[in-house]
Amino acid sequence: MKIKFCGANHEVTGSCHLLQIKNKNILVDCGMFQGSDFNEGKNHDEFPFNPKEIDVVLVTHAHLDHIGRIPKLIKEGFSGKIFMTKATCAFAKLIWEDAYGIMEYNEKKFQMPVLYSEADIEGSVKHCVGVNYDEQVDLDNGVSAIFKDVGHIFGSAFIEITDGEKKIAFSGDVGNKNVPILKETKKLSDVDVVICESTYGDRIHEPVEEGYSTLLTLILEGVKRGGTIMIPAFSLERTQQILFQLHKMSEHDDTLPKVPIYLDSPLAIEATK
Repeated sequence: MKIKFCGANHEVTGSCHLLQIKNKNILVDCGMFQGSDFNEGKNHDEFPFNPKEIDVVLVTHAHLDHIGRIPKLIKEGFSGKIFMTKATCAFAKLIWEDAYGIMEYNEKKFQMPVLYSEADIEGSVKHCVGVNYDEQVDLDNGVSAIFKDVGHIFGSAFIEITDGEKKIAFSGDVGNKNVPILKETKKLSDVDVVICESTYGDRIHEPVEEGYSTLLTLILEGVKRGGTIMIPAFSLERTQQILFQLHKMSEHDDTLPKVPIYLDSPLAIEATK
């Protein structure tokens, strides 16, 4: 068993890990680098492996920094299956199309090269295979994988891979406890190696109830002043949580006045549907 870290190594974005096991080349995630011109420029670099030699791709969840370079992988010759949960399958095309629209805009306005084409997106979709949580996926040569709910976003999973002798787990992004509309992270089975993200490893998050109270207080103060409250949020997961909390406030908290709520994000609207 060999592991090569091809992204999200000493950085947060660009998740991409190559696992070589029983003569199979398994890629876990293939995400975009994000956050700065330097980071985003790395998306156009050559992969540190030959895409044609990858046997299968396993996807932890549908955020762009975990799936954003899959169409590039297809463009450069990958022809195997891409396994992910069924919910991730539903989101993936939306995320790729939204990213492509942004790249098209940047090409016209800033002459920045587009990473892949619409045909590459369609090719990626054709290779996607949706699986259920806790369903064993056979990858040939006695190698199998299981996707388990990690509670990060809809469809997110940590992935356990075994060859019958050794077992390795890739966490993907790990969710918090007691988050509205999401289930809690499943327990990890006995494994030999864990590859775990640590984005918030040095932080202690406030309880969900405190976050709810803080949001309610800020909204009440803004409404009292006759102002407009703008809440920036990621299109997938954070937006839906905020909408749930706003609905809860409007339905169950008598102190909150009836004020209009607008969601201004085409991607978030489609993802929420």
